[in-house]
Amino acid sequence: MGLFGKKKQPVHEHPPLSDTYVDLVSRYFGVARLRQQAFGELIAQAPNWDADLEAGTITFGDDSFPCQLLGTTSTISNTWLWACANPSFAGRACSAEAEAAFAFCQSIPELAREQFPIHEHLDVHHIASIILGPRTDRTCYYAGPTGSGDALMMVSDVPALVFDPAPVVSIVSAIAETLSMMPLNHRTVGSTVLAANCTKVEGTDDGIIGHHVSGEYIRLAFDEYDRMTSMSTG
Repeated sequence: MGLFGKKKQPVHEHPPLSDTYVDLVSRYFGVARLRQQAFGELIAQAPNWDADLEAGTITFGDDSFPCQLLGTTSTISNTWLWACANPSFAGRACSAEAEAAFAFCQSIPELAREQFPIHEHLDVHHIASIILGPRTDRTCYYAGPTGSGDALMMVSDVPALVFDPAPVVSIVSAIAETLSMMPLNHRTVGSTVLAANCTKVEGTDDGIIGHHVSGEYIRLAFDEYDRMTSMSTG
Protein backbone atom coordinates (compact mmCIF):
# COMPACT_ATOMS: atom_id res chain seq x y z
CA MET A 1 0.00 0.00 0.00
CA GLY A 2 3.00 2.34 -0.15
CA LEU A 3 2.99 3.03 3.58
CA PHE A 4 6.35 1.93 4.85
CA GLY A 5 7.78 -0.56 2.40
CA LYS A 6 11.29 0.51 1.47
CA LYS A 7 12.44 0.15 -2.12
CA LYS A 8 15.78 -1.59 -2.60
CA GLN A 9 18.28 0.81 -4.14
CA PRO A 10 21.92 0.40 -5.15
CA VAL A 11 24.33 1.53 -2.46
CA HIS A 12 26.28 4.62 -3.56
CA GLU A 13 28.65 6.96 -1.80
CA HIS A 14 26.87 9.99 -0.37
CA PRO A 15 28.04 12.93 1.75
CA PRO A 16 28.05 12.23 5.50
CA LEU A 17 24.67 12.86 7.09
CA SER A 18 24.42 15.99 9.21
CA ASP A 19 24.03 15.74 12.99
CA THR A 20 20.69 17.57 12.69
CA TYR A 21 19.32 15.05 10.22
CA VAL A 22 20.52 12.04 12.22
CA ASP A 23 19.03 13.47 15.41
CA LEU A 24 15.61 14.07 13.81
CA VAL A 25 15.47 10.61 12.24
CA SER A 26 16.49 9.16 15.62
CA ARG A 27 13.67 11.05 17.31
CA TYR A 28 10.84 10.44 14.90
CA PHE A 29 11.36 7.49 12.55
CA GLY A 30 10.46 4.75 15.04
CA VAL A 31 7.47 6.71 16.34
CA ALA A 32 6.20 7.33 12.81
CA ARG A 33 6.80 3.70 11.87
CA LEU A 34 4.36 2.47 14.52
CA ARG A 35 1.71 5.02 13.55
CA GLN A 36 2.05 4.07 9.90
CA GLN A 37 1.66 0.40 10.72
CA ALA A 38 -1.58 1.16 12.55
CA PHE A 39 -2.77 3.38 9.69
CA GLY A 40 -1.89 0.63 7.21
CA GLU A 41 -4.00 -1.87 9.13
CA LEU A 42 -6.89 0.61 9.06
CA ILE A 43 -6.91 0.93 5.27
CA ALA A 44 -5.52 -2.50 4.40
CA GLN A 45 -8.81 -3.82 3.03
CA ALA A 46 -9.32 -0.91 0.64
CA PRO A 47 -9.30 -2.19 -2.96
CA ASN A 48 -7.62 1.00 -4.24
CA TRP A 49 -6.75 4.59 -3.39
CA ASP A 50 -7.41 7.89 -5.11
CA ALA A 51 -6.26 11.43 -4.36
CA ASP A 52 -8.18 14.51 -5.52
CA LEU A 53 -5.76 17.36 -4.89
CA GLU A 54 -8.23 20.00 -6.08
CA ALA A 55 -10.72 18.84 -3.48
CA GLY A 56 -7.95 18.12 -0.97
CA THR A 57 -9.04 14.55 -0.27
CA ILE A 58 -7.59 11.06 -0.43
CA THR A 59 -9.85 8.03 -0.55
CA PHE A 60 -9.17 4.43 0.42
CA GLY A 61 -12.18 2.37 -0.60
CA ASP A 62 -15.11 3.96 1.26
CA ASP A 63 -12.93 6.00 3.64
CA SER A 64 -12.00 9.57 2.75
CA PHE A 65 -9.59 11.92 4.53
CA PRO A 66 -8.33 15.48 3.98
CA CYS A 67 -4.91 15.48 2.35
CA GLN A 68 -2.15 17.76 1.09
CA LEU A 69 0.75 17.02 -1.24
CA LEU A 70 4.14 17.43 0.43
CA GLY A 71 6.38 16.42 -2.46
CA THR A 72 7.27 13.79 -5.00
CA THR A 73 10.15 11.41 -5.63
CA SER A 74 11.49 10.25 -8.97
CA THR A 75 13.00 6.83 -9.58
CA ILE A 76 14.45 8.19 -12.82
CA SER A 77 16.58 10.94 -11.26
CA ASN A 78 16.54 9.57 -7.67
CA THR A 79 15.48 12.97 -6.35
CA TRP A 80 12.88 14.59 -4.13
CA LEU A 81 11.00 17.74 -5.21
CA TRP A 82 8.96 19.79 -2.75
CA ALA A 83 5.38 20.29 -3.96
CA CYS A 84 5.62 24.04 -3.36
CA ALA A 85 8.58 24.17 -5.79
CA ASN A 86 6.85 22.10 -8.48
CA PRO A 87 5.37 24.40 -11.16
CA SER A 88 2.33 22.12 -11.34
CA PHE A 89 1.45 22.72 -7.68
CA ALA A 90 3.26 25.89 -6.53
CA GLY A 91 0.87 28.43 -5.03
CA ARG A 92 -2.07 26.02 -4.94
CA ALA A 93 -3.95 25.18 -1.76
CA CYS A 94 -2.91 21.54 -2.04
CA SER A 95 0.74 22.48 -1.38
CA ALA A 96 0.29 24.89 1.56
CA GLU A 97 1.54 22.28 4.04
CA ALA A 98 4.54 21.61 1.79
CA GLU A 99 5.45 25.30 1.91
CA ALA A 100 5.34 25.26 5.72
CA ALA A 101 7.34 22.03 5.87
CA PHE A 102 9.95 23.37 3.44
CA ALA A 103 10.38 26.44 5.64
CA PHE A 104 10.78 24.20 8.72
CA CYS A 105 13.40 22.10 6.90
CA GLN A 106 15.68 25.04 6.12
CA SER A 107 17.66 24.15 9.26
CA ILE A 108 18.25 20.59 7.95
CA PRO A 109 21.03 20.60 5.32
CA GLU A 110 19.79 17.48 3.51
CA LEU A 111 16.23 18.81 3.05
CA ALA A 112 16.81 22.55 2.62
CA ARG A 113 16.87 22.65 -1.21
CA GLU A 114 13.84 22.62 -3.49
CA GLN A 115 15.16 19.42 -5.10
CA PHE A 116 17.74 17.04 -3.65
CA PRO A 117 19.03 13.47 -4.07
CA ILE A 118 17.41 10.58 -2.23
CA HIS A 119 19.07 7.30 -1.29
CA GLU A 120 18.84 4.41 1.14
CA HIS A 121 19.39 6.67 4.19
CA LEU A 122 17.28 9.56 2.92
CA ASP A 123 14.07 8.46 1.29
CA VAL A 124 10.40 9.41 1.27
CA HIS A 125 9.78 7.71 4.65
CA HIS A 126 12.65 9.48 6.39
CA ILE A 127 11.39 12.80 5.01
CA ALA A 128 7.84 12.07 6.13
CA SER A 129 8.92 11.10 9.65
CA ILE A 130 10.84 14.37 10.07
CA ILE A 131 7.89 16.46 8.82
CA LEU A 132 5.08 14.67 10.65
CA GLY A 133 6.87 13.20 13.67
CA PRO A 134 6.77 16.42 15.73
CA ARG A 135 3.07 17.05 15.04
CA THR A 136 0.53 16.38 17.77
CA ASP A 137 -2.57 16.45 15.56
CA ARG A 138 -4.02 13.32 13.96
CA THR A 139 -1.85 13.22 10.84
CA CYS A 140 -0.23 10.32 9.02
CA TYR A 141 1.08 10.05 5.49
CA TYR A 142 0.68 8.00 2.36
CA ALA A 143 3.39 7.46 -0.26
CA GLY A 144 1.29 6.86 -3.33
CA PRO A 145 3.04 5.24 -6.31
CA THR A 146 2.92 7.39 -9.45
CA GLY A 147 4.63 5.06 -11.92
CA SER A 148 7.89 7.02 -11.83
CA GLY A 149 8.21 7.46 -8.06
CA ASP A 150 5.99 8.34 -5.13
CA ALA A 151 3.72 11.23 -4.23
CA LEU A 152 4.00 11.93 -0.50
CA MET A 153 0.68 13.08 0.92
CA MET A 154 -0.10 14.24 4.42
CA VAL A 155 -3.35 12.62 5.57
CA SER A 156 -5.36 14.48 8.23
CA ASP A 157 -8.21 13.64 10.63
CA VAL A 158 -6.97 10.07 10.98
CA PRO A 159 -8.98 8.07 13.56
CA ALA A 160 -7.59 8.47 17.08
CA LEU A 161 -7.12 4.70 17.48
CA VAL A 162 -4.14 4.91 15.09
CA PHE A 163 -2.31 6.83 17.82
CA ASP A 164 -3.14 4.42 20.64
CA PRO A 165 -0.15 2.67 22.26
CA ALA A 166 1.22 -0.03 19.99
CA PRO A 167 1.48 -3.63 21.27
CA VAL A 168 4.70 -4.48 23.08
CA VAL A 169 5.86 -6.85 20.33
CA SER A 170 5.42 -4.07 17.75
CA ILE A 171 7.32 -1.57 19.91
CA VAL A 172 10.25 -3.96 20.26
CA SER A 173 10.30 -4.61 16.51
CA ALA A 174 10.12 -0.89 15.67
CA ILE A 175 13.08 -0.09 17.91
CA ALA A 176 15.20 -2.97 16.59
CA GLU A 177 14.39 -2.31 12.92
CA THR A 178 14.95 1.44 13.22
CA LEU A 179 18.36 0.93 14.82
CA SER A 180 19.39 -1.56 12.12
CA MET A 181 18.71 0.69 9.13
CA MET A 182 21.47 3.32 9.61
CA PRO A 183 23.75 4.84 12.28
CA LEU A 184 21.42 6.59 14.74
CA ASN A 185 21.43 7.64 18.40
CA HIS A 186 20.26 4.45 20.13
CA ARG A 187 19.15 6.12 23.34
CA THR A 188 17.13 8.74 21.46
CA VAL A 189 15.40 6.11 19.32
CA GLY A 190 14.51 3.97 22.34
CA SER A 191 13.40 6.77 24.64
CA THR A 192 11.16 8.50 22.07
CA VAL A 193 9.44 5.27 21.00
CA LEU A 194 8.81 4.31 24.63
CA ALA A 195 7.60 7.81 25.54
CA ALA A 196 5.05 7.70 22.70
CA ASN A 197 3.73 4.24 23.57
CA CYS A 198 4.11 3.74 27.32
CA THR A 199 2.24 5.23 30.26
CA LYS A 200 5.50 5.95 32.11
CA VAL A 201 9.22 5.85 31.28
CA GLU A 202 11.82 5.73 34.06
CA GLY A 203 15.59 5.74 34.21
CA THR A 204 17.48 2.69 35.46
CA ASP A 205 21.09 2.14 36.45
CA ASP A 206 22.03 1.23 32.88
CA GLY A 207 19.18 2.56 30.74
CA ILE A 208 15.42 3.10 30.75
CA ILE A 209 12.26 1.11 31.35
CA GLY A 210 8.86 1.78 29.83
CA HIS A 211 5.65 0.70 31.55
CA HIS A 212 3.06 -0.35 28.97
CA VAL A 213 -0.71 -0.02 29.39
CA SER A 214 -0.91 -3.83 29.15
CA GLY A 215 1.00 -4.15 32.41
CA GLU A 216 4.16 -5.35 30.66
CA TYR A 217 7.45 -3.50 30.68
CA ILE A 218 10.13 -2.84 28.07
CA ARG A 219 13.66 -2.44 29.43
CA LEU A 220 16.50 -0.99 27.36
CA ALA A 221 20.14 -0.99 28.46
CA PHE A 222 22.90 1.19 26.98
CA ASP A 223 26.66 1.40 27.25
CA GLU A 224 28.64 4.55 28.05
CA TYR A 225 28.38 5.59 24.38
CA ASP A 226 24.55 5.32 24.41
CA ARG A 227 24.63 2.23 22.24
CA MET A 228 21.88 -0.24 23.11
CA THR A 229 23.30 -3.42 24.62
CA SER A 230 20.07 -5.25 25.43
CA MET A 231 16.28 -5.06 25.17
CA SER A 232 13.94 -7.18 27.28
CA THR A 233 10.23 -7.36 28.11
CA GLY A 234 8.23 -8.88 30.90
